[in-house]
Amino acid sequence: MSSFNMPTSSQSADWLFFGVMLLAVGIGVTGFIVWFSLKKKSGKKKLRKRRHRDDRQHKPSLAQTSGLPPRRDPNQPPRGV
Repeated sequence: MSSFNMPTSSQSADWLFFGVMLLAVGIGVTGFIVWFSLKKKSGKKKLRKRRHRDDRQHKPSLAQTSGLPPRRDPNQPPRGV
């Protein structure tokens, strides 16, 4: 005889066993969700807000400096060569 086969006299015992197992799984899942949410809240660190300084630009774009430089003379080699 298998240990999983329980002798029952009616179907109500089967529903009782099913209900108990469903309750046990539900309690386990609920406990995990509560534990996970508490763990997530305790590990959250407060982020400091930093001021961004937009008034300083180290390298302006070409649009801000009035476009591209003038064309180079094809007969003159580039600088540095």
